Amino acid sequence: MPLYDRESLQKKTRHGRGFNRIDTFFESDGCEVSIRIDARTDDRAFIATVCALAKRLGCSLHAQELDETIPAETNAIVEALTRSASWRFALDPKAFIRDLGRG
Repeated sequence: MPLYDRESLQKKTRHGRGFNRIDTFFESDGCEVSIRIDARTDDRAFIATVCALAKRLGCSLHAQELDETIPAETNAIVEALTRSASWRFALDPKAFIRDLGRG
């Protein structure tokens, strides 16, 4: 049984300007799953779905920006998200852009 059908997933992940998504890339020796969590939303249901998907597929989650493997647990993903540049930008875009010039 699928976690979500395509129409249901699109309805559940679209929030105003934000959009969570799951993309799959297939190669001859397997596939890669890329997940985007919109930092402007607090969509715990989507994050729980990501965790269930990772557990069902037996794969690990890797936060590319943080260069860390993240446990497939909602709280761990939220904690990693709060350490990301996307999160800082979502909280205060003007301050984030201002701080880029200081780097």
